Amino acid sequence: MTTTLETRLRAREMVALVPGDVLNLDIPCDTPVNVRVENLVKYTARLGAVNGRRAATIESVAAPGTVRA
Repeated sequence: MTTTLETRLRAREMVALVPGDVLNLDIPCDTPVNVRVENLVKYTARLGAVNGRRAATIESVAAPGTVRA
């Protein structure tokens, strides 16, 4: 299961990244994301945390045979 989040960085910002840096994704925290299984969109979810661990709450299931961008 994967989801892809995107942001833009200048080259100098990218080469300066170190473990622990936090990237601003420029999207609200409650923005739905597509969840992919074997590169096909299967669900729409919202990201969050449960007991200090990253989590996704499934909001909808993609119709069989459909691929959403």
